[in-house]
Amino acid sequence: MVSKEPRKAYIEISLLTEDPRLQSTRKALEGDGWLLSDDKMLLPLPVKDMVRGKQESMVPIRKILNRAKHLLEVSNVRYEIDLVTPPHIRHRRSNPSRVKVKVILVGNAVVGKTSLARRFVLDQYDDRYVGTVGAKVTKKEIPLSLSDGTPLLVDMSIWDVMGSRSMVSLCRGPYFVGAQGILAVCDLTNENSLKSLEGWIHGAFHVAGKVPVHVLANKLDLEDEKAIAKSDAARFGKGFGAPFLLTSAKSGLNVERAFVDLARRIVGNRFERREELLIREGIS
Repeated sequence: MVSKEPRKAYIEISLLTEDPRLQSTRKALEGDGWLLSDDKMLLPLPVKDMVRGKQESMVPIRKILNRAKHLLEVSNVRYEIDLVTPPHIRHRRSNPSRVKVKVILVGNAVVGKTSLARRFVLDQYDDRYVGTVGAKVTKKEIPLSLSDGTPLLVDMSIWDVMGSRSMVSLCRGPYFVGAQGILAVCDLTNENSLKSLEGWIHGAFHVAGKVPVHVLANKLDLEDEKAIAKSDAARFGKGFGAPFLLTSAKSGLNVERAFVDLARRIVGNRFERREELLIREGIS
């Protein structure tokens, strides 16, 4: 008879340091269901519920994990957390998790917001200028990997908001609400477009909260006509904790990088650690 591999899953904590207080901590954790060895702690997970997608069964697991992390940190014990899974769970996790992200493009008219979105989504460019009325929404799927290699698909909704601030002030709620990131765009050949970005960003913050911002100085293909120094744009971005990039919707330079970097930052803020992603989604 061929023996079957155990169909069990665990949260595994590897203990990297020793401390006299660890012994009392271990005793406190035994009552929570941890299986303890000299240098490891294993917490069994409800495999059947995980496979069936019953996330409610993960609620007590979260509490137990958070309590263990707290006790270990109080005891100054360094540790690493991993997930030990049987093949049928690993197979399910090979399919990337999917998250939805809303990004808004803000800035004055004619800075190239629509062209940037068009270049990123369709890899196309059109010299003709057609002003945006209201907001134009496009979507693109972005494959990413978390820092530990976990695959992730980001469904990005890109809201290209019209460049008239007076109009936006009347109906900015539907455009800005729910935004998780901002691409603040200025025109490298128009100094006023950079100065105006402060109002755009604060307006977005008022509705969406202080979400991540990236500053783009567009139209690098017109560098001979530039009116904004790179150092000034970088200094402006630094005031908002915002990375700065020179872009060209016409040539495509740094366009994909601008959107992907913002997506990565948003996802990084949401899932700072691998175990948080796994537990939050019920190990799906």
